[in-house]
Order: sequence, then structure tokens, then C-alpha cells
Amino acid sequence: MTASKHQFPQPSSEAIETLPEFIRILLSQDSGMVTIKPRVLFQIIEESNSTPPLYSTAIPSSKIGSITTLEASLLCSLLMICKPSKIFEFGTFLGYTTSLFLLNSSPNTKVVSLDLPEEKKPAKDEALDFDWEKVQTNDDYNDRYLSHFAQRMGEIYLKRFSSDSRLELIKIDSRFLVDHLEELNYRGKFDYIFIDGGHSFEIASIDTHNAMIMLSERGVLIWHDYGSQLHTNVTDVVEMFARDGVIVRIQSTMLAFYFADKQRFLHSLNMHI
Repeated sequence: MTASKHQFPQPSSEAIETLPEFIRILLSQDSGMVTIKPRVLFQIIEESNSTPPLYSTAIPSSKIGSITTLEASLLCSLLMICKPSKIFEFGTFLGYTTSLFLLNSSPNTKVVSLDLPEEKKPAKDEALDFDWEKVQTNDDYNDRYLSHFAQRMGEIYLKRFSSDSRLELIKIDSRFLVDHLEELNYRGKFDYIFIDGGHSFEIASIDTHNAMIMLSERGVLIWHDYGSQLHTNVTDVVEMFARDGVIVRIQSTMLAFYFADKQRFLHSLNMHI
């Protein structure tokens, strides 16, 4: 899980505010970007639960590279809606979102998180002598800083899960994951995929392509850093993909998501469509 300084897109005056309106738009639109307010996902949870459900989270890191608590609650809301049996994450980083998935999924849910192999990471003892202004304003420089920081800190949020059989950490450069999809039996196997790895156009494109191959028929694909003023390549990739499907952006966050099957998703809400 990686992130930049939180620079959110400006709120849209056309953001969808209600669940019925969201359903209407999904039924009438086959492609393009749709913006919803966070409350829409919360309304789905309310419709499905007579008692408001709880979710669990560790205290997020105070350092650059953490998602917001609002984003954490929305990721958990999507977990509750999808009830995935297998989760895949591009970009382990410190393991914060990985731990979020483990804490809030069923005891039988498998969580697989991918990060770079050790030989592709900077040396642990390499000096972290970075220009802080460039860290916050330069895309590639920010990614370099995050790689150094993650290597120095390690996957600190996963220490309590070291013996959890649900967790699998794989160390593969995601650009070459496609070469291993068949042997790993990943094709169409994941109900919930979270992309928050490298932010270059190449890596974001390849991760999205691989995720689409790996996504199950009932799956949801989620991107982080959509709308980031720093990692603009992610926005370009998501909007390119939106030419062929409906992508939902959540206002006041850097989250965007796609359901593999809109009709299945709507039926899962036990609504007549």
C-alpha cells in the first residue's frame, strides 16, 4: 500500500448522493466515470444490516504513505458488500491495508499481497537523504522515497499476522506477474483486488491489465491514487479503462472502483432491477 501526499480532486457538483440514483446511473450507463459521495456506500451497508456493523483497523502511520480513515472505512464497506473469498493487493508497502483486509474479512478469506522482491528494493542501510519538497511534488522521486522508506521500516503492520494461514506475501515485480498467472492459478480467482503499487503509467497499466485477468465474475477492482495531483498517471490509466466500463470514483477520496458484473452487484443488494 503506497500513497502520496493527500491532494484530493475538487468535489464535483454532480456527485451522486443517494443509493437509488446510483442504481439508476449504473443501469443506464455502460462506460465512463461516475462520482458518488461516500454516503452511498454507507447506505448500501445500512440497507443490508439492521444493526450497524463494526470494522477494525490499526492506527495508521503518521508518515507519508498512509490511506485516510475515510478511505479505510470505504474499503471495509466494499469488503462487506462483496464478501470476498480471495483478495489480492498490488503493493504491500508497510502492510496497513493488508492488515485491514485480514481484520475485516471472514476467517476463510485468503489475502495475497504482492511487493517487489528484495533484489529490486534499495539497500536497507542506504541513506534516506531526500529533498522533502521533491518528495511531495515529483512523481518518480516520491516513488523512490516510498521504496526506501518501506525497505527501512519493513511490513510492520503484518507482524501480528506472521502465523496467519490466510496471508500470503509474494515477491514479484508486478510487470512480470503475467508470466506467472497460469502457474499460480490466478486467472479469474479473486473477488476483491486493490491496486496501490507503482505509480508510473507503465506499472499502473500493467497492474490494471493483470487485475482484469485475475478478477472473478463477481469481483470488484479498486484503485488508489485516482485524482492525485502527484500520481497523475494512475488517473490517466483509470480514465482510459473507463472507455470500456463504468468506473465509480468516491468523492473526497483517491479511491475508484469497478464491478466486473453490474447486474450481479445490483442483485447482491437484494433489489429488483
